Amino acid sequence: MKQFLALPAVALLALPIHAQDPAAAPVAKPVDPIVAKLSESLPKILDCKWEGNHSFSAAKASEGTITGTLNVTFQDKKHFKLGFDVKMKPGETAAAAGEAEQNFTGNMFADGTHLWFISAIVTEQTGMDGIKVELAVIEEMIPAMLSQMTGGGMSGEARDIPTMIQGAVEGYTLKEEGSTEALRRIVFEGEGWKGFGQFDAKCWFPMAVQVGSEAEGAQIHFTTSAFNLKDAFAEGTFAATGVDATKVMDMTGMIRASMPASGGGGDDLEF
Repeated sequence: MKQFLALPAVALLALPIHAQDPAAAPVAKPVDPIVAKLSESLPKILDCKWEGNHSFSAAKASEGTITGTLNVTFQDKKHFKLGFDVKMKPGETAAAAGEAEQNFTGNMFADGTHLWFISAIVTEQTGMDGIKVELAVIEEMIPAMLSQMTGGGMSGEARDIPTMIQGAVEGYTLKEEGSTEALRRIVFEGEGWKGFGQFDAKCWFPMAVQVGSEAEGAQIHFTTSAFNLKDAFAEGTFAATGVDATKVMDMTGMIRASMPASGGGGDDLEF
């Protein structure tokens, strides 16, 4: 299945940290008018200041389920907060092999200089409360990471969004159906999968995405609630308050040393 859910995922995670001004990198519009509209409109997410709660689930009988919630506050690519609570339940085969349910909670936030990750996952691995990395290093890493993950198809820049959309919807039929003044609704079907995406009409944030396949026994859902566009956030909203910096490991030097451009060996880091 083409990863339709990659659209909000990249917008939330990759592009906020490494995005160019969408207007600075124009691209030719695809022939399909709906794909053209998505290509034009989704980059507008990065121009919005917003806060919202998000829930998601993905279930496949043979593989198990993953469910979770995200609480996000977004000002720009260097100032955002994300709290997460994710649960993973193995399928029957994995459970029989001894895999147990897992729960991951924590917070990630960018204060303008560093990206912080505070979670029990880190504590279990390092004995520290969390880790932090300079945003400048993250910006350097993401193009190579996305290029590797997509076979050279993405570099993490806003101009990659149309390419991603076209790849995600290839083989599907799309039509706009049931839209309102506040919400744009696009339904799609193809390759045994069908579903819909519902977007905020002003900034095109995904308010709901549902994808399913009876043949695959799979269902994927993403829902946004308590969504609010903001003019500005109070000073200190994204500061590292309530965090003991002495118990946070700064990974900047280690990561930079591992990057080929820095003269390091470029070996993969293991956690």
